[in-house]
Amino acid sequence: MKQSRSWKDWDNSVEGFTVDEHGWVTELKTNQTAGTVFYTPPSTQAMPFTRVIVMYEGQGEIQYSWSASKVAAQSAPGRDVVNVGSGSNLLKIVSVDSSDYLRNIRIIPERYLDAYEAGEIFNPDFVASLTEFNTVRFMDWMKTNNDPESVWAERSLPEDRTWTAGGVPLEVMIQLANTLDANPWFNIPHLADETYITNFATMVKQQLADHLTVYVEHSNEVWNWGYEQAQYANTTGRARWGEVGNAFMQWHGMRTAQICDGFKLGPFTDETSRVKCVLGVQTGYHGLQNGAVECPLWVAEGNQPCYTHGIDYLGLTTYFSAGLIGPRSASSDPNHEPTLRAWFEESDGGLDKAFAQMSSGTELRTIEGLEDYQGVAVKTQQEMAYWSSYAEEFGLGLVAYEGGQHISANGLLMQDDQDFIDFHIAINRDPRITDIYRQVFQAWKNGGGELHVYFVDFSTPSKWGSWGALEYLMQESSPKWDAILEFNRNEPCWWLGCP
Repeated sequence: MKQSRSWKDWDNSVEGFTVDEHGWVTELKTNQTAGTVFYTPPSTQAMPFTRVIVMYEGQGEIQYSWSASKVAAQSAPGRDVVNVGSGSNLLKIVSVDSSDYLRNIRIIPERYLDAYEAGEIFNPDFVASLTEFNTVRFMDWMKTNNDPESVWAERSLPEDRTWTAGGVPLEVMIQLANTLDANPWFNIPHLADETYITNFATMVKQQLADHLTVYVEHSNEVWNWGYEQAQYANTTGRARWGEVGNAFMQWHGMRTAQICDGFKLGPFTDETSRVKCVLGVQTGYHGLQNGAVECPLWVAEGNQPCYTHGIDYLGLTTYFSAGLIGPRSASSDPNHEPTLRAWFEESDGGLDKAFAQMSSGTELRTIEGLEDYQGVAVKTQQEMAYWSSYAEEFGLGLVAYEGGQHISANGLLMQDDQDFIDFHIAINRDPRITDIYRQVFQAWKNGGGELHVYFVDFSTPSKWGSWGALEYLMQESSPKWDAILEFNRNEPCWWLGCP
């Protein structure tokens, strides 16, 4: 239920629901029903279960439809047995007693019922898949991008019906970190006020296992104009300091410094080494980071440079696409699309050329911007040479807040072209990408990088990208996943303070 969608009347489209402070429906209007899609597996193959137990308190009538159906003979008041299918599964409240309304609805896969009744709140297979990892970054769980949250009272609570809108509660993220014995990486909302930051840090200090480190980052990709946090940083920075081109980065640096101070000079003042503050930068835009690192406009107000406020790391990415994503827009090199499309006619669909391009850059040298490209590993080495030199100047380390392949036309000219979609998915599934990942990870380590966070654990491939190391939770292996586990197991932790 925590992953279910917002309430919607799928029958009569009667809008506006009356709910309590946690989102439970307290009454229904005439002819209104309250439905929520609670489960939509990406495919039949990806379904780890076909039956759920629905437990609830209160009085009313719940129905199930679409791919979900109630097993009436095995159900009882307060406990429904429900078969679920490969399409969208709908739970629908059709009547409710306002004096004792339906609440605390829990939807537990039957295969995990024993674990749930023993007190577990996380999917055991999910936990098992992540036990080898050092750190988990909660950017998506926190709904960081475009987050409207600003005050502590607005945050998600464990008691809320669903966490899909406001994000997963901090208590739950801390509990997962403790369960996994992994360091948590939190992204503080760009609108968060100082009380929010203090309360956030206090809860982490109180509830996180004492031996774990906490990574703290201001929002996510504040340089990325596709996100509201970048637009807000630009507007707010210019309002404060005037029409300065990099005001958004200077504001980003200032807020990172203030958040870091909020943790290290606040609840963690007696153990500042447990907090690692990360200043996120745009890896491919050399020089843009200067405003955030040195923040001269904030310094002119009487403050010390941003990097001196306890910031530990610059946050980079290791993303690569090797030109395989096609043209960015209609005004890009006109030869880019037809060159790649010609590959699709080859017997292997162009995969040999794709991997040659990733390995050495030989296949797209005629395309504008790729004339000197020498492959993924060399490009990573070049980036690391720049960033390690820059970071050393300011006494900072390097971590990767995200990384891996970026072979997707997501947001670009060919995004909806099925030939390109199929090509990109095939690259991600090809066993040869394991070796490409090996090269990238080794170049990251050799270049002075420390912690590297991969984006992302599980995700179904589509026109939006093939981001998942695994395509679904129950998938046992993939070339990308194998490369990550191999490097994680075979390379001893190499940076100071890494267990």
